[in-house]
Amino acid sequence: MGAVTYPNPEVAEFVSSHFIPLKLDGTSQMKHFKEFDVQWTPTFIICDPNRKEHHRVTGFLDPMNFLGEMQLGLANLAFHAEHYGEAADAYQRIVARYPETSAAPAAVYYCGVCRYKDSGDPVRLKEAFLELKEKYPGSDWAKKAEVWGE
Repeated sequence: MGAVTYPNPEVAEFVSSHFIPLKLDGTSQMKHFKEFDVQWTPTFIICDPNRKEHHRVTGFLDPMNFLGEMQLGLANLAFHAEHYGEAADAYQRIVARYPETSAAPAAVYYCGVCRYKDSGDPVRLKEAFLELKEKYPGSDWAKKAEVWGE
């Protein structure tokens, strides 16, 4: 991560604009590893100010996948705060900006959930399923949404 992802200017700008990064050393700061249940490195955890976790990613990510996952974490913060319109917009931006990343299918899924929670209209779930089926047919998210297509 230190050689490829962190030095990327877009990554550096995004992280400094949206997060208070904390880097822990697994040899001298094991107490914190245990506190956050970190089993492997690198692990990225997005928490709210109360230290409640909203998103976790483990393992190396290239810059685009890293940015997609970090934006997914921010969208999850809005989703968990029940700001469904804001979250849906954030999820939609992930799909538009990072369509080939691992974050995109999750963003489609949760965008559908947000739109359903905002409107109460189950058609929103079916729309998300159809988008997943078209764009990410082999993803776990498409499988999870199959029930919406019935």
